[in-house]
Amino acid sequence: MQTHAIGAKRSSRNFLCIHNPATVVAAVIASVVAASAVGCSAPVTPGSVQSAEPGSSGGDDAERSASRTKKTADFTLETIDGKTVSLSDYVGNSVVLLDFWATWCEPCLQAMPHLNEIYRKHQKSGFVLLSISMDGPDTVAEVRSYARRQNLSFPILLDEESRAVSLYNPRRSAPYAVLIARDGSILHRRDGFRSGDEVAIEAEVVEALSR
Repeated sequence: MQTHAIGAKRSSRNFLCIHNPATVVAAVIASVVAASAVGCSAPVTPGSVQSAEPGSSGGDDAERSASRTKKTADFTLETIDGKTVSLSDYVGNSVVLLDFWATWCEPCLQAMPHLNEIYRKHQKSGFVLLSISMDGPDTVAEVRSYARRQNLSFPILLDEESRAVSLYNPRRSAPYAVLIARDGSILHRRDGFRSGDEVAIEAEVVEALSR
């Protein structure tokens, strides 16, 4: 007679067979985590800032309200092409999406083609996407090759010193997006990315452009 050991086991139909109450709890927790947005956490580099930041996606109404009214702080970074870009170059005239990412972050790479498409569709309407790489010394060389290989149309900024990260993404989440209105107020923050999020991102961009 075949018996099942205490714990969890995969059946031939790929269902999870569970015989231990503690395992049931663990499975429920795992399913909740799996349902949330997928993201990475960047390693903390010397001189970087790591602290809590209000107003991220999924926060309460008060946090979202504060996010919409908070004004932006300027920063200046160099692009992979050697140009210098400041946030203030665009705020006042354009809707700006700051996208924090890294080459070692799989959800970031999953989001890139979708962001590229959104940028191409709405660029002429006054939409700017500033893609801010959080890659450190060990991987920053891969940023240029990845951007060219993927034929990315938007500016790719390098932030090895965490200038923009310390202002807008101190938790160093990846991917992490901040949508800024023409008047400089922060409209939305989004932590992580999973398939289907591109629809919500584009809707937020379109709504911001209509203002």
